[in-house]
Parts: sequence; structure tokens; C-alpha cells
Amino acid sequence: MKRGGKGKRPDRKPEVQTDHRVNRQIRAREVQLIDDQGENRGITPIQEALQMAEEAGLDLVEVAKNAKPPVCKIMDFGKLVYQSKKKKTVSKSATSLKEISFSMKIGPHDIETKMKKAKQFLEKGHKLRINLILRGRERAYADTNGKEQLQRLCAMLEGDAIVEQMSRGMVGNRMSAILSPTKN
Repeated sequence: MKRGGKGKRPDRKPEVQTDHRVNRQIRAREVQLIDDQGENRGITPIQEALQMAEEAGLDLVEVAKNAKPPVCKIMDFGKLVYQSKKKKTVSKSATSLKEISFSMKIGPHDIETKMKKAKQFLEKGHKLRINLILRGRERAYADTNGKEQLQRLCAMLEGDAIVEQMSRGMVGNRMSAILSPTKN
């Protein structure tokens, strides 16, 4: 026995949450219409605009709801949603800062492996922070050995990156440099 309540209806598609009203959701009597070729059709009654969109096999999308009358465009709404999601993901990944840490006693093969990963980050357009971690007595020679090691690591990425900021001294137990990718 099924109890009352909200159940899912399998015949309904899930609605996409956006800032735009589409087709029958538009409440205005008249709209400023832009057709699917991008031409301004002027102020048009909503029923006529909906009919034009249906004939073109597209949707009527409200693009400027605060205008008097609201501006509506005949376009593919699914494509608009897809492009807006794509823009959000691209903008998130474009501004990230990646970090790679090294120690003074790291072996040459380990340096090569980490440099390959660093080059991949730079190729994707990420900024990169190289951390050189100094332990114990290594801190006593940070001004000489530490700076040399950090400069060598930055020199390995010379063609792929530009040094934005090099640390002047120790911050805690580490020295760091921030690199940004070269413009291709």
C-alpha cells in the first residue's frame, strides 16, 4: 500500500534551474523580439513570438527581464544552458595555483618526475608555486644553498614559465617561488 506524499513522476523531465524564463514561463504581454538570425523584430505580442519560436523549432528565451518590455530571443535553450555550465568550469580551473614541494636531499630522477608534472600544470595555464622545504641544519645554509637550489629549479622551467615572485628569505621552514606560464 502506497502512502500519500510527493512521489517522482517518471514521465516528467527534471527542470533546469536558470535565471532565464523560457516559452510559457514568460509573463509579459509584449516583448522586444530578436529572431534566431539575431535581427531585431521590434515589439511583438507574446503569442506571436511563441508561435515564431515554435515554427523555427526553437525556444523563446527571456534574456533581459528588467527591460520594458522584456527582451526575448529565439534560440536553443539547451545550448544556452550547456555554454553557461562550460563557462563556469573553465573560469574555475583558469585561476588556480598549483604547488610542488622539493627538499634539499631530493634525487635527480625525482626532480625530473616533479618537473614533468610542473610542465603539465603550466601547459594547462595554471600558476605554480615551487616550495623548497629545509629541515634541521639545512636551515642554517638557507641563504646560500637554499637560494641556489630554488634558482636551479626555476631555471629548469625557464622556457615554459616566468618567475613572478622569488622568496627573499625563509617563511617557516620553506622557501618558495611563484611561476606563471608563458603566453603561447
